[in-house]
Amino acid sequence: MAKISSKDALRYHAEGRPGKIEVIPTKPYRTQRDLALAIVLVLLNHVLKLKKTLQMLIVTQVKEIL
Repeated sequence: MAKISSKDALRYHAEGRPGKIEVIPTKPYRTQRDLALAIVLVLLNHVLKLKKTLQMLIVTQVKEIL
């Protein structure tokens, strides 16, 4: 992959419609609870993947030390 310079990134965000990414919800989110329900599962999945990765890293490091 080609290197991306700060200049490239600034030009990308300066051209066209302002903003970076638009997220269009597919579920209703009229209340804070609705929004929390939508986000919790995504965050939980990321946290569990991170936990598994860290556990694997620790096991690998311990094996290398021994």
